[in-house]
Amino acid sequence: MKFRLLAAFLGLSALPAVAQEAPTRSTDFDGEIGLLSFENQEGERERYFSAVLLPTFSRGPWAVGARIKMRVNQGGFRKEDYNSVADFLSIARFVQYGEHPETERRSLPVHGRFGEVEGTTLGYGQLINEYRNTISVDNPRIGLEGSRGTTDAFMQGLFGSLTDPAVFGLRGAYWPFQNREGFRFREAVFGATLAGDLKEDGRYVNPDSPGTAFVAENEVGNPLIGVVPGESDGALLIASVDAGLPIQVANFDEMLVYTEFAKILGHGSGLSLGLNGTRRRGGVLMEGWFEQRLIGKRYLPGYFNSLYEVERVQQRTVDFGDGTTIPAIQSKRNLLAGQDKVLFGSFVAASARMGRRYRFRTSFDRIWNQPASDWFHIDVRIDDPNLPYQIRFMFDRINMDRIEDIWNGPAENGIVRLELAYAFWEKLLLGFRFRQTFEPVERLGRLVGQDKQTRIEPNVVIRL
Repeated sequence: MKFRLLAAFLGLSALPAVAQEAPTRSTDFDGEIGLLSFENQEGERERYFSAVLLPTFSRGPWAVGARIKMRVNQGGFRKEDYNSVADFLSIARFVQYGEHPETERRSLPVHGRFGEVEGTTLGYGQLINEYRNTISVDNPRIGLEGSRGTTDAFMQGLFGSLTDPAVFGLRGAYWPFQNREGFRFREAVFGATLAGDLKEDGRYVNPDSPGTAFVAENEVGNPLIGVVPGESDGALLIASVDAGLPIQVANFDEMLVYTEFAKILGHGSGLSLGLNGTRRRGGVLMEGWFEQRLIGKRYLPGYFNSLYEVERVQQRTVDFGDGTTIPAIQSKRNLLAGQDKVLFGSFVAASARMGRRYRFRTSFDRIWNQPASDWFHIDVRIDDPNLPYQIRFMFDRINMDRIEDIWNGPAENGIVRLELAYAFWEKLLLGFRFRQTFEPVERLGRLVGQDKQTRIEPNVVIRL
Protein backbone atom coordinates (compact mmCIF):
# COMPACT_ATOMS: atom_id res chain seq x y z
CA MET A 1 0.00 0.00 0.00
CA LYS A 2 1.21 3.48 -0.82
CA PHE A 3 0.10 6.74 0.76
CA ARG A 4 0.76 10.03 -0.98
CA LEU A 5 0.06 13.38 0.64
CA LEU A 6 0.06 16.49 -1.52
CA ALA A 7 0.05 19.76 0.38
CA ALA A 8 -0.50 22.87 -1.73
CA PHE A 9 1.27 26.07 -0.75
CA LEU A 10 1.44 29.75 -1.78
CA GLY A 11 -2.37 29.75 -1.80
CA LEU A 12 -2.45 27.45 -4.85
CA SER A 13 -4.57 24.34 -5.20
CA ALA A 14 -3.88 20.94 -6.76
CA LEU A 15 -5.01 19.43 -10.00
CA PRO A 16 -6.90 16.15 -9.78
CA ALA A 17 -4.72 13.15 -10.49
CA VAL A 18 -4.81 12.24 -14.17
CA ALA A 19 -6.48 8.92 -14.87
CA GLN A 20 -3.96 6.10 -15.09
CA GLU A 21 -4.15 2.55 -16.36
CA ALA A 22 -5.05 -0.23 -13.94
CA PRO A 23 -2.25 -0.20 -11.29
CA THR A 24 -0.29 -3.32 -10.37
CA ARG A 25 -0.58 -2.61 -6.64
CA SER A 26 -3.83 -3.47 -4.90
CA THR A 27 -4.34 -0.15 -3.08
CA ASP A 28 -3.25 3.44 -3.69
CA PHE A 29 -4.10 6.54 -1.67
CA ASP A 30 -3.50 10.03 -3.04
CA GLY A 31 -4.43 13.18 -1.19
CA GLU A 32 -4.54 16.88 -2.06
CA ILE A 33 -4.62 19.67 0.54
CA GLY A 34 -4.61 23.39 -0.17
CA LEU A 35 -6.47 26.69 -0.37
CA LEU A 36 -8.89 27.42 -3.19
CA SER A 37 -10.91 30.47 -4.21
CA PHE A 38 -14.17 30.27 -6.14
CA GLU A 39 -16.40 32.94 -7.64
CA ASN A 40 -19.88 32.97 -6.07
CA GLN A 41 -23.19 34.01 -7.66
CA GLU A 42 -22.49 37.68 -6.82
CA GLY A 43 -19.17 37.56 -8.70
CA GLU A 44 -17.15 37.71 -5.48
CA ARG A 45 -14.33 35.25 -4.76
CA GLU A 46 -14.59 33.08 -1.66
CA ARG A 47 -11.65 31.16 -0.19
CA TYR A 48 -11.99 27.56 0.99
CA PHE A 49 -9.80 25.03 2.72
CA SER A 50 -9.74 22.06 0.34
CA ALA A 51 -9.03 18.39 1.00
CA VAL A 52 -9.38 15.82 -1.78
CA LEU A 53 -8.97 12.08 -1.28
CA LEU A 54 -8.09 10.04 -4.39
CA PRO A 55 -8.04 6.33 -3.51
CA THR A 56 -7.43 3.63 -6.12
CA PHE A 57 -8.27 -0.05 -5.72
CA SER A 58 -7.51 -2.89 -8.11
CA ARG A 59 -8.13 -6.60 -8.24
CA GLY A 60 -7.57 -8.84 -11.23
CA PRO A 61 -8.57 -7.01 -14.41
CA TRP A 62 -10.59 -4.40 -12.49
CA ALA A 63 -9.41 -1.02 -11.17
CA VAL A 64 -11.47 1.69 -9.49
CA GLY A 65 -10.44 5.23 -8.58
CA ALA A 66 -12.50 7.71 -6.55
CA ARG A 67 -12.40 11.48 -6.03
CA ILE A 68 -13.89 12.73 -2.74
CA LYS A 69 -13.84 16.53 -2.41
CA MET A 70 -14.30 18.46 0.84
CA ARG A 71 -14.15 22.27 0.59
CA VAL A 72 -15.07 24.25 3.70
CA ASN A 73 -14.84 27.83 5.02
CA GLN A 74 -16.52 29.84 7.74
CA GLY A 75 -19.83 29.42 5.90
CA GLY A 76 -19.63 25.63 5.89
CA PHE A 77 -19.14 23.14 3.09
CA ARG A 78 -19.23 24.38 -0.52
CA LYS A 79 -22.63 23.28 -1.86
CA GLU A 80 -21.61 23.67 -5.51
CA ASP A 81 -19.31 20.65 -5.22
CA TYR A 82 -22.28 18.29 -5.12
CA ASN A 83 -25.28 19.98 -6.72
CA SER A 84 -25.48 18.22 -10.10
CA VAL A 85 -25.45 14.77 -11.64
CA ALA A 86 -21.98 15.48 -13.08
CA ASP A 87 -20.65 16.28 -9.58
CA PHE A 88 -21.80 12.95 -8.19
CA LEU A 89 -20.54 11.03 -11.23
CA SER A 90 -17.13 12.67 -10.81
CA ILE A 91 -16.76 10.86 -7.48
CA ALA A 92 -15.91 7.87 -9.66
CA ARG A 93 -12.59 9.17 -11.02
CA PHE A 94 -12.39 6.07 -13.16
CA VAL A 95 -13.63 2.49 -13.37
CA GLN A 96 -11.51 0.33 -15.66
CA TYR A 97 -11.54 -3.24 -16.93
CA GLY A 98 -8.52 -4.74 -18.68
CA GLU A 99 -5.51 -3.03 -20.20
CA HIS A 100 -5.49 -0.10 -22.58
CA PRO A 101 -4.09 -1.46 -25.88
CA GLU A 102 -0.47 -0.57 -26.53
CA THR A 103 -1.28 -0.22 -30.21
CA GLU A 104 -3.98 -1.29 -32.65
CA ARG A 105 -3.70 -5.09 -32.62
CA ARG A 106 -5.93 -8.09 -33.09
CA SER A 107 -6.85 -10.70 -30.44
CA LEU A 108 -6.71 -8.14 -27.65
CA PRO A 109 -8.78 -8.72 -24.50
CA VAL A 110 -11.71 -6.42 -23.79
CA HIS A 111 -10.75 -3.00 -22.44
CA GLY A 112 -13.18 -0.47 -21.00
CA ARG A 113 -12.84 2.74 -19.02
CA PHE A 114 -15.36 5.04 -17.36
CA GLY A 115 -13.98 8.36 -16.13
CA GLU A 116 -11.33 10.83 -17.25
CA VAL A 117 -10.00 10.24 -20.77
CA GLU A 118 -6.37 11.06 -21.57
CA GLY A 119 -4.14 10.52 -24.58
CA THR A 120 -6.68 8.65 -26.73
CA THR A 121 -5.87 8.14 -30.42
CA LEU A 122 -8.09 6.43 -32.97
CA GLY A 123 -6.38 4.78 -35.91
CA TYR A 124 -3.62 6.88 -37.45
CA GLY A 125 -4.76 10.02 -35.61
CA GLN A 126 -6.20 11.86 -38.60
CA LEU A 127 -9.41 12.56 -36.64
CA ILE A 128 -8.64 11.98 -32.95
CA ASN A 129 -5.02 12.26 -31.81
CA GLU A 130 -3.93 12.25 -28.13
CA TYR A 131 -7.33 13.66 -27.09
CA ARG A 132 -8.04 14.44 -23.42
CA ASN A 133 -11.50 15.32 -22.17
CA THR A 134 -10.52 17.17 -18.96
CA ILE A 135 -8.50 20.38 -18.83
CA SER A 136 -10.13 21.86 -15.70
CA VAL A 137 -9.37 21.32 -12.01
CA ASP A 138 -12.87 21.72 -10.66
CA ASN A 139 -14.86 20.53 -13.67
CA PRO A 140 -13.61 16.99 -14.40
CA ARG A 141 -15.49 15.30 -17.20
CA ILE A 142 -16.67 11.72 -17.02
CA GLY A 143 -16.23 9.99 -20.36
CA LEU A 144 -16.25 6.45 -21.70
CA GLU A 145 -13.81 4.57 -23.92
CA GLY A 146 -13.23 0.95 -24.81
CA SER A 147 -11.80 -1.50 -27.34
CA ARG A 148 -12.13 -5.13 -28.39
CA GLY A 149 -10.03 -7.23 -30.75
CA THR A 150 -10.54 -10.59 -32.46
CA THR A 151 -8.30 -12.58 -34.81
CA ASP A 152 -9.22 -10.40 -37.79
CA ALA A 153 -10.97 -7.29 -36.47
CA PHE A 154 -10.57 -4.45 -34.00
CA MET A 155 -13.15 -2.01 -32.59
CA GLN A 156 -12.54 1.11 -30.50
CA GLY A 157 -14.93 3.75 -29.19
CA LEU A 158 -14.81 7.03 -27.26
CA PHE A 159 -17.33 9.45 -25.78
CA GLY A 160 -15.93 12.51 -24.03
CA SER A 161 -18.73 13.13 -21.52
CA LEU A 162 -21.72 11.18 -20.24
CA THR A 163 -23.45 14.22 -18.76
CA ASP A 164 -23.56 16.59 -21.73
CA PRO A 165 -22.94 16.56 -25.53
CA ALA A 166 -19.26 16.08 -26.28
CA VAL A 167 -16.58 14.67 -28.57
CA PHE A 168 -17.18 11.11 -29.74
CA GLY A 169 -15.36 8.63 -31.95
CA LEU A 170 -15.79 5.11 -33.31
CA ARG A 171 -13.08 3.10 -35.07
CA GLY A 172 -13.20 -0.27 -36.85
CA ALA A 173 -10.35 -2.17 -38.56
CA TYR A 174 -10.45 -5.45 -40.51
CA TRP A 175 -7.71 -7.83 -41.74
CA PRO A 176 -9.47 -9.69 -44.61
CA PHE A 177 -6.61 -12.06 -45.50
CA GLN A 178 -5.76 -13.48 -42.08
CA ASN A 179 -6.78 -17.02 -43.05
CA ARG A 180 -4.53 -17.09 -46.15
CA GLU A 181 -1.28 -18.66 -44.94
CA GLY A 182 1.79 -17.53 -46.86
CA PHE A 183 -0.07 -14.72 -48.64
CA ARG A 184 2.22 -11.74 -49.16
CA PHE A 185 -0.40 -9.23 -48.03
CA ARG A 186 -1.83 -11.30 -45.20
CA GLU A 187 -1.36 -8.38 -42.77
CA ALA A 188 -3.14 -5.88 -45.04
CA VAL A 189 -5.68 -3.89 -43.02
CA PHE A 190 -8.66 -1.70 -43.89
CA GLY A 191 -10.34 0.66 -41.49
CA ALA A 192 -12.94 3.37 -41.02
CA THR A 193 -13.36 6.06 -38.37
CA LEU A 194 -16.23 8.37 -37.46
CA ALA A 195 -15.80 11.27 -35.04
CA GLY A 196 -17.54 14.49 -34.13
CA ASP A 197 -18.45 17.10 -31.55
CA LEU A 198 -22.04 17.48 -30.38
CA LYS A 199 -21.41 20.34 -27.96
CA GLU A 200 -23.31 23.55 -28.70
CA ASP A 201 -20.53 25.95 -27.59
CA GLY A 202 -18.17 24.85 -30.36
CA ARG A 203 -20.61 25.29 -33.28
CA TYR A 204 -20.51 29.06 -33.70
CA VAL A 205 -18.83 30.77 -36.67
CA ASN A 206 -18.64 34.25 -38.13
CA PRO A 207 -21.29 34.23 -40.90
CA ASP A 208 -19.95 37.31 -42.73
CA SER A 209 -16.18 36.78 -42.40
CA PRO A 210 -15.30 33.15 -41.57
CA GLY A 211 -12.13 32.91 -39.49
CA THR A 212 -12.55 36.41 -37.99
CA ALA A 213 -13.39 36.55 -34.29
CA PHE A 214 -17.05 37.19 -33.51
CA VAL A 215 -19.22 38.35 -30.62
CA ALA A 216 -22.13 36.70 -28.80
CA GLU A 217 -25.61 36.70 -30.33
CA ASN A 218 -26.89 39.46 -28.03
CA GLU A 219 -23.83 41.71 -28.40
CA VAL A 220 -22.98 44.39 -30.96
CA GLY A 221 -19.76 44.06 -32.92
CA ASN A 222 -18.43 46.11 -35.84
CA PRO A 223 -19.63 44.97 -39.29
CA LEU A 224 -17.13 47.34 -40.96
CA ILE A 225 -14.26 45.08 -39.90
CA GLY A 226 -16.23 41.84 -40.04
CA VAL A 227 -16.87 41.40 -36.32
CA VAL A 228 -20.51 40.35 -36.07
CA PRO A 229 -22.58 38.03 -33.86
CA GLY A 230 -21.74 34.37 -34.40
CA GLU A 231 -24.19 31.83 -35.81
CA SER A 232 -24.44 28.10 -35.23
CA ASP A 233 -23.05 25.90 -38.01
CA GLY A 234 -24.59 22.66 -36.77
CA ALA A 235 -23.00 19.58 -35.21
CA LEU A 236 -19.53 18.62 -36.49
CA LEU A 237 -19.02 15.18 -38.08
CA ILE A 238 -15.82 13.77 -39.63
CA ALA A 239 -15.47 10.40 -41.39
CA SER A 240 -12.42 8.64 -42.80
CA VAL A 241 -11.42 5.41 -44.54
CA ASP A 242 -7.90 3.98 -44.55
CA ALA A 243 -5.85 1.07 -45.85
CA GLY A 244 -2.46 -0.32 -44.89
CA LEU A 245 -0.20 -2.75 -46.77
CA PRO A 246 2.76 -4.56 -45.14
CA ILE A 247 6.28 -4.13 -46.50
CA GLN A 248 9.52 -5.79 -45.44
CA VAL A 249 12.03 -3.44 -43.76
CA ALA A 250 15.10 -4.57 -41.84
CA ASN A 251 15.09 -4.01 -38.05
CA PHE A 252 11.28 -3.68 -37.91
CA ASP A 253 8.94 -6.45 -36.79
CA GLU A 254 6.17 -4.90 -38.85
CA MET A 255 6.03 -2.00 -41.31
CA LEU A 256 2.89 -0.67 -42.98
CA VAL A 257 2.54 1.86 -45.74
CA TYR A 258 -0.88 3.40 -45.27
CA THR A 259 -3.18 5.98 -46.73
CA GLU A 260 -6.23 7.68 -45.27
CA PHE A 261 -8.94 9.88 -46.77
CA ALA A 262 -10.97 12.02 -44.39
CA LYS A 263 -13.98 14.27 -44.95
CA ILE A 264 -15.53 16.86 -42.62
CA LEU A 265 -19.18 16.59 -43.55
CA GLY A 266 -20.39 19.85 -45.08
CA HIS A 267 -16.82 21.14 -45.26
CA GLY A 268 -13.56 19.97 -46.83
CA SER A 269 -11.40 16.85 -47.03
CA GLY A 270 -7.80 15.69 -46.64
CA LEU A 271 -5.57 12.85 -47.80
CA SER A 272 -2.55 11.34 -46.07
CA LEU A 273 0.18 8.86 -46.99
CA GLY A 274 2.47 7.44 -44.33
CA LEU A 275 4.65 4.74 -42.81
CA ASN A 276 3.99 3.00 -39.48
CA GLY A 277 6.66 0.67 -38.07
CA THR A 278 6.85 -1.38 -34.85
CA ARG A 279 9.66 -3.25 -33.10
CA ARG A 280 9.56 -5.17 -29.83
CA ARG A 281 12.76 -5.93 -27.93
CA GLY A 282 13.12 -7.13 -24.35
CA GLY A 283 9.54 -6.28 -23.41
CA VAL A 284 9.77 -2.78 -24.88
CA LEU A 285 7.40 -1.91 -27.73
CA MET A 286 8.75 0.84 -30.01
CA GLU A 287 6.63 2.42 -32.71
CA GLY A 288 7.13 5.21 -35.24
CA TRP A 289 5.04 7.18 -37.74
CA PHE A 290 5.92 9.43 -40.66
CA GLU A 291 3.09 10.97 -42.67
CA GLN A 292 2.64 13.47 -45.49
CA ARG A 293 -0.68 15.28 -45.85
CA LEU A 294 -2.62 17.04 -48.57
CA ILE A 295 -5.06 19.35 -46.80
CA GLY A 296 -8.05 20.67 -48.72
CA LYS A 297 -9.97 23.87 -48.14
CA ARG A 298 -12.07 23.96 -44.97
CA TYR A 299 -10.28 20.96 -43.52
CA LEU A 300 -7.89 20.57 -40.55
CA PRO A 301 -6.07 17.27 -39.78
CA GLY A 302 -5.93 15.90 -36.23
CA TYR A 303 -8.95 18.04 -35.43
CA PHE A 304 -9.51 16.56 -31.95
CA ASN A 305 -6.00 16.85 -30.52
CA SER A 306 -4.63 17.06 -26.98
CA LEU A 307 -5.74 20.68 -26.52
CA TYR A 308 -9.01 20.59 -28.44
CA GLU A 309 -11.00 21.39 -25.29
CA VAL A 310 -8.97 24.63 -25.10
CA GLU A 311 -9.25 25.42 -28.82
CA ARG A 312 -12.99 24.77 -29.04
CA VAL A 313 -13.83 28.23 -27.64
CA GLN A 314 -11.27 30.91 -26.75
CA GLN A 315 -11.35 34.54 -25.62
CA ARG A 316 -10.09 37.23 -27.98
CA THR A 317 -9.79 41.02 -27.93
CA VAL A 318 -10.66 42.91 -31.13
CA ASP A 319 -9.16 46.35 -31.82
CA PHE A 320 -11.39 48.59 -33.94
CA GLY A 321 -8.35 50.59 -35.11
CA ASP A 322 -9.21 53.74 -33.18
CA GLY A 323 -7.97 52.55 -29.81
CA THR A 324 -11.32 50.97 -28.94
CA THR A 325 -11.32 47.27 -28.08
CA ILE A 326 -14.07 44.78 -27.26
CA PRO A 327 -13.99 41.20 -25.95
CA ALA A 328 -14.70 38.68 -28.68
CA ILE A 329 -14.86 34.93 -29.22
CA GLN A 330 -12.82 32.62 -31.44
CA SER A 331 -13.65 28.95 -32.04
CA LYS A 332 -11.83 26.13 -33.79
CA ARG A 333 -14.97 25.67 -35.89
CA ASN A 334 -14.65 29.27 -37.08
CA LEU A 335 -10.97 28.75 -37.97
CA LEU A 336 -12.03 25.69 -39.95
CA ALA A 337 -14.62 27.76 -41.84
CA GLY A 338 -11.98 30.37 -42.64
CA GLN A 339 -9.40 27.87 -43.96
CA ASP A 340 -9.72 28.81 -47.65
CA LYS A 341 -6.65 27.34 -49.40
CA VAL A 342 -5.00 24.00 -50.13
CA LEU A 343 -2.27 23.19 -47.62
CA PHE A 344 0.58 20.69 -47.30
CA GLY A 345 1.55 19.12 -43.99
CA SER A 346 3.76 16.54 -42.30
CA PHE A 347 3.43 14.49 -39.14
CA VAL A 348 6.14 12.51 -37.34
CA ALA A 349 5.87 10.61 -34.05
CA ALA A 350 7.75 8.04 -31.98
CA SER A 351 6.83 6.05 -28.89
CA ALA A 352 8.31 3.45 -26.55
CA ARG A 353 6.44 1.57 -23.88
CA MET A 354 7.04 -1.21 -21.37
CA GLY A 355 3.94 -2.27 -19.48
CA ARG A 356 2.41 0.35 -17.22
CA ARG A 357 5.69 1.46 -15.65
CA TYR A 358 7.45 3.18 -18.55
CA ARG A 359 6.03 5.28 -21.37
CA PHE A 360 7.50 7.76 -23.83
CA ARG A 361 5.76 9.42 -26.77
CA THR A 362 6.52 12.53 -28.78
CA SER A 363 5.09 13.96 -31.98
CA PHE A 364 5.38 17.00 -34.21
CA ASP A 365 2.73 18.23 -36.65
CA ARG A 366 3.45 20.96 -39.23
CA ILE A 367 1.50 22.66 -42.02
CA TRP A 368 4.18 24.05 -44.32
CA ASN A 369 2.29 26.86 -46.08
CA GLN A 370 0.25 28.21 -43.18
CA PRO A 371 1.73 30.20 -40.28
CA ALA A 372 0.96 29.45 -36.62
CA SER A 373 -0.10 25.86 -37.31
CA ASP A 374 2.55 23.59 -35.72
CA TRP A 375 1.79 21.26 -32.79
CA PHE A 376 4.34 19.62 -30.49
CA HIS A 377 3.55 16.91 -27.95
CA ILE A 378 5.64 14.91 -25.46
CA ASP A 379 4.63 12.56 -22.64
CA VAL A 380 7.13 10.75 -20.37
CA ARG A 381 6.13 8.50 -17.46
CA ILE A 382 8.30 6.42 -15.10
CA ASP A 383 6.47 4.77 -12.20
CA ASP A 384 8.46 1.73 -11.13
CA PRO A 385 8.39 0.77 -7.41
CA ASN A 386 11.85 -0.76 -7.83
CA LEU A 387 13.36 2.64 -8.66
CA PRO A 388 14.16 5.39 -6.12
CA TYR A 389 12.22 8.03 -8.11
CA GLN A 390 8.99 8.77 -9.98
CA ILE A 391 8.68 11.04 -13.02
CA ARG A 392 5.76 12.34 -15.07
CA PHE A 393 6.31 15.03 -17.70
CA MET A 394 3.68 16.10 -20.20
CA PHE A 395 3.87 19.13 -22.48
CA ASP A 396 1.90 20.40 -25.46
CA ARG A 397 2.28 23.50 -27.59
CA ILE A 398 -0.13 24.36 -30.41
CA ASN A 399 -0.31 27.11 -33.03
CA MET A 400 3.47 27.46 -33.35
CA ASP A 401 5.32 29.32 -36.12
CA ARG A 402 8.84 28.02 -35.48
CA ILE A 403 10.66 25.31 -33.57
CA GLU A 404 11.70 27.93 -31.02
CA ASP A 405 8.03 28.44 -30.12
CA ILE A 406 8.13 25.08 -28.35
CA TRP A 407 9.78 26.82 -25.38
CA ASN A 408 8.91 30.50 -25.94
CA GLY A 409 5.48 30.46 -27.62
CA PRO A 410 2.39 32.24 -26.22
CA ALA A 411 1.37 30.95 -22.80
CA GLU A 412 -2.23 30.37 -23.86
CA ASN A 413 -1.07 27.88 -26.50
CA GLY A 414 0.77 25.54 -24.12
CA ILE A 415 0.17 23.29 -21.15
CA VAL A 416 2.76 21.71 -18.84
CA ARG A 417 2.60 19.01 -16.22
CA LEU A 418 5.71 18.00 -14.26
CA GLU A 419 5.84 15.63 -11.28
CA LEU A 420 9.13 14.63 -9.63
CA ALA A 421 9.81 12.62 -6.48
CA TYR A 422 13.08 11.07 -5.24
CA ALA A 423 13.75 8.61 -2.39
CA PHE A 424 15.96 10.60 -0.03
CA TRP A 425 15.25 7.86 2.52
CA GLU A 426 14.41 4.21 1.93
CA LYS A 427 10.63 4.56 2.20
CA LEU A 428 10.20 8.30 1.70
CA LEU A 429 10.19 10.17 -1.62
CA LEU A 430 10.20 13.97 -1.73
CA GLY A 431 9.62 16.23 -4.71
CA PHE A 432 7.17 18.67 -6.24
CA ARG A 433 4.36 18.97 -8.78
CA PHE A 434 4.04 21.78 -11.32
CA ARG A 435 0.81 21.73 -13.32
CA GLN A 436 -1.22 24.01 -15.56
CA THR A 437 -4.95 23.97 -16.04
CA PHE A 438 -7.68 25.82 -17.94
CA GLU A 439 -10.83 26.90 -16.10
CA PRO A 440 -14.04 27.88 -17.98
CA VAL A 441 -14.96 31.55 -18.39
CA GLU A 442 -18.59 32.49 -19.02
CA ARG A 443 -20.18 35.76 -20.13
CA LEU A 444 -23.92 36.35 -20.29
CA GLY A 445 -24.44 32.68 -19.44
CA ARG A 446 -22.34 31.41 -22.32
CA LEU A 447 -18.86 29.86 -22.46
CA VAL A 448 -16.43 32.30 -24.09
CA GLY A 449 -13.07 30.73 -23.26
CA GLN A 450 -10.78 29.43 -20.52
CA ASP A 451 -8.63 31.07 -17.89
CA LYS A 452 -5.19 29.46 -17.66
CA GLN A 453 -3.89 28.85 -14.13
CA THR A 454 -0.76 27.32 -12.60
CA ARG A 455 -0.61 24.97 -9.61
CA ILE A 456 2.60 24.32 -7.62
CA GLU A 457 2.69 21.81 -4.79
CA PRO A 458 5.15 19.74 -2.76
CA ASN A 459 5.03 15.99 -3.34
CA VAL A 460 5.56 13.52 -0.48
CA VAL A 461 5.38 9.77 -1.19
CA ILE A 462 5.57 7.11 1.50
CA ARG A 463 6.05 3.55 0.23
CA LEU A 464 4.90 0.85 2.63
